[in-house]
Amino acid sequence: MRPAANDSYRASFISSANSFVKLVSQIPADKWQVPALGVWKVKDLVGHASRALLTIDNYLGKQSGGPKIDDAVAYFIAVRNSGADPDEIARRGIEAGKALGSDPASYVKELADQTLALVSSSKDDTSVGTPWGTMTLADYIPTRTFELTVHSLDLAATLSLPCP
Repeated sequence: MRPAANDSYRASFISSANSFVKLVSQIPADKWQVPALGVWKVKDLVGHASRALLTIDNYLGKQSGGPKIDDAVAYFIAVRNSGADPDEIARRGIEAGKALGSDPASYVKELADQTLALVSSSKDDTSVGTPWGTMTLADYIPTRTFELTVHSLDLAATLSLPCP
């Protein structure tokens, strides 16, 4: 049985987003191009992780042509079973890193502020149309929390920074 949606989903997401912003703000200027994860440099990894925020902005209030996704676990199973091309994921991370511009920390802070405001003003049952199916915001938020948390840990380890 799936737990009922409640404010703990939002609180966890808000905490992970704010921690990610804080961590990104601590990245030294000379570390953005050091190797981070796989083919990604630090800036690429930050770009990839920032997509956890950007996808909410892009998918919220939309329907997809795919099936209904019941929860975060079903979402991750659908993504895994989709046969997503690792090279395509890597390419999107690199492109997302380039989109951060010359002041990545400011970009990430603005994106997080925008996304947190959007999440705060949206109902739990608002549709989120992902490439793998449609789910509710309350069910999608934990997938974004997971992504932000995991990649914050990756960044902190890469740069020997404390993880907020």
